[in-house]
Amino acid sequence: MTQTTVNPVYMGRMQQRFIQNYYARHDALEVLFEAKAYRDALAILSDVHGSAEALGLTALGQAAALVRDFLTTELNTAEPSDRLMHTALNAYLDVSMEFCNPTERFLATA
Repeated sequence: MTQTTVNPVYMGRMQQRFIQNYYARHDALEVLFEAKAYRDALAILSDVHGSAEALGLTALGQAAALVRDFLTTELNTAEPSDRLMHTALNAYLDVSMEFCNPTERFLATA
């Protein structure tokens, strides 16, 4: 089995592109949060998980996976708890905002 090495310049560009596009995902999740559209949020959380993990943004990817998995489990119960799903998605949005704020400061100085 061989290990693939990724060019750090290429990885940096991919991370930058992800970050630039991530704001729209965060905003969409906020709209879905307000609408309590948890099933619709699953697709965005899955996308964020896969992309963030692949790009080395582990904390964001893991948070997206945890909330996605929780929402999936909760939505498959006989009586999903709106309160618990709302709390879980809100917690992800807090993590997401922590990711967005330092990034905004960095992009403003770049």
